[in-house]
Amino acid sequence: FFFSSSATAPRPPRELEMLGVALALCCSLALFQTAHAVLGGACTPSSGTYTLRNQTDLDALPAGCTSVNGNVLISCVDGTGAGAIQDLEVFQILEEISGYLVIQQCSYLESLTGLSYLKKISGNTLFTNVAGVSGFAVYIRNNNRLTSLAGLQNLTFVGGQGERGAGKIHISENVNLCYTDKVNFADIVGDSYTRVVDVTNGNNGSCSARTCSDDCSCGVCFGPGAAYCQGDCSSDNKTKLILIIVFSIIGGVLLILLLWMCCTRRLGCRMRCGKRTLQLGSLPTKVSDVQWLNSAAPEPRETDQFVPTASDDPFASAIATLPRLQEDRARRRTVPNTLPPMTNHRPSNHTMLPAPAEDDHTRDSTL
Repeated sequence: FFFSSSATAPRPPRELEMLGVALALCCSLALFQTAHAVLGGACTPSSGTYTLRNQTDLDALPAGCTSVNGNVLISCVDGTGAGAIQDLEVFQILEEISGYLVIQQCSYLESLTGLSYLKKISGNTLFTNVAGVSGFAVYIRNNNRLTSLAGLQNLTFVGGQGERGAGKIHISENVNLCYTDKVNFADIVGDSYTRVVDVTNGNNGSCSARTCSDDCSCGVCFGPGAAYCQGDCSSDNKTKLILIIVFSIIGGVLLILLLWMCCTRRLGCRMRCGKRTLQLGSLPTKVSDVQWLNSAAPEPRETDQFVPTASDDPFASAIATLPRLQEDRARRRTVPNTLPPMTNHRPSNHTMLPAPAEDDHTRDSTL
């Protein structure tokens, strides 16, 4: 790395040249590795699971993981005081875990805010607890200083084998934990949340007084403050309001159109409620177009009856003449009989009249 324009300049020792080359290679490798560490990316544990028991294990994790192709098991059975796990800032840009997430027995862990970018836990591998119960995608248990679930507010998917809601969520025995009842788990696991979610607050009696921030438009949250609201419902509320206005306008237009058609005799309709009747528009009767009957409906008049005609019904003419035929028949029955009574009995003396004489001409013609 020494250059000179003079041909007579002394040449540096060979050892010095080799040292310069080595330093240049080291600097290049360092810059290359640093650039890749800052960019982050997918991190894959060699055993399939990052098992973290103390702060030393956390410090040994790769820097800048945006996703973990495996599981994250945080079980604080080792380490006390300064050596215990107190925060999860090492996961501050982590967005996805393909397996499960377990946080248990961490007595010094007070917050989950290091997981604020976590959005998805696929549950391709599910956790089995010490009691032999399996199927857990999220398992948070026995963390005495944990006061809220703040840090999980961006979590929108928990599944099993990549299927939404197929992995269980179990959060229990965290004595100071609150806000679990303020989370809408249906937005995380879907409609099966009543079957796969087992979440309880701690024994802290003040949990009932804890509320979400007024800035949480949905009224649900993972912890105190506007930063831990679960989702943003303002857009949903606007959509609902727009739909209500649109359907109200459509309904009003249809109602006005219906009344207009009825009042202009383009459409007929009749509504009855008990003895009250409202009739609008044109119907096959001679009742007025608009009629309110506030009392009992009057007896129908003859002029109000709809009488079919021959053009309406082929039997109309026969039906119309039937009353006249009945009247004629009744009138004939009431006419007195003026003819003399007919008798077919013989005289009382039983005298036989002589037969008429038969002359020769009659007898000859008979023969």
